[in-house]
Amino acid sequence: MRPSIDHTILSPSGHVSKRARAAAIKREAARLFPPGFWDEPERTDEEKRADEVVSLKRHAATLRDLAACGMNTRRYNSEADKIDARVNELEGAIFTIPNTPPLGTTRPATQAAAREAPLVRL
Repeated sequence: MRPSIDHTILSPSGHVSKRARAAAIKREAARLFPPGFWDEPERTDEEKRADEVVSLKRHAATLRDLAACGMNTRRYNSEADKIDARVNELEGAIFTIPNTPPLGTTRPATQAAAREAPLVRL
């Protein structure tokens, strides 16, 4: 949507010159969007790593889907495994929680305890 025309710049015939229109649009844009309005804040390293992790997980899932459909199964699965290893490295750098197994590993005792835990209704 174009900003409305300032009628003070119209000629008697109602025509607006290119120069006058450009100047009016520039004034209106400066009024609506002050300096720094479009500037994005600087991203931290954690945010960059988290975005990379999401991107890599999506790519690995795509490769596994292609392999499941029968396309280059060995190659795509091995490539997805390499990507998963990279994700584990990055997630370890972002989310370091003591006494927890790395992503992708499980603890059978914990899973069994979770299955046997009674449900609590509120």
